[in-house]
Amino acid sequence: QAAEDFAEATRRISSIMAQLADQLALAHAQETSLRAEVESFREAVRGFRASSDDMGLGSSDDTWGPGQFLRNQELISECLSLRTLRDTAL
Repeated sequence: QAAEDFAEATRRISSIMAQLADQLALAHAQETSLRAEVESFREAVRGFRASSDDMGLGSSDDTWGPGQFLRNQELISECLSLRTLRDTAL
C-alpha cells in the first residue's frame, strides 16, 4: 500500500510540475510580447510629447496623448500580474 501511495503522490507531483512548466512558458511568452508592446508604447508617448512641444503646446513628463495614460496603467498592471505569476510559480 505504501508503494502505491508513493506512486500516486509522485504522479500528482509530476502533473503539478508539468502544469507549472506550462504556466511559466505562457508567462514567458506573454512577458516577451509585453516587453515589445511597452517599448512601442513608450515610443508613441515620446512622439506625442515631442510633437506637442513642437506645436508650442508645451510638453512634460506627465503629458499623455488620448488614451495613453489609461494604457500606461493597463501595461503596469499586466507587468505586475506577470511578475506575480512568475514569482509565485518559482
